[in-house]
Amino acid sequence: MQRTHRRLFIGLLLITLGTLILLANLGLLAFSWDAAWPLALAALGLWMIVEAAHRPGRRGLAAGLVALSVGAFWFAERLGWVEQDLFLGVLLVAFGLGLLVRSLAGAWM
Repeated sequence: MQRTHRRLFIGLLLITLGTLILLANLGLLAFSWDAAWPLALAALGLWMIVEAAHRPGRRGLAAGLVALSVGAFWFAERLGWVEQDLFLGVLLVAFGLGLLVRSLAGAWM
């Protein structure tokens, strides 16, 4: 990814985080770090996926999918949307999808 895209991504991430903190401090949003840190992991995974899309061989794609899936799962678990017992299944599916996408991307190149 080009340097400008990295700056754009980091800038948008900082703006989003700052907005969440401001809204929480003003009492307009129930925001807690306990529920928010998994979103940081999911954002990191998304960034890794975007980065991998621009690399030869799509290196880092599987890791990005795993980070995105785990972060999204933990966020949903913190909000009470899913149960903890589903974690291993979600992790295995995410890892399998990452490997599948990476091998298919390699076959198409």
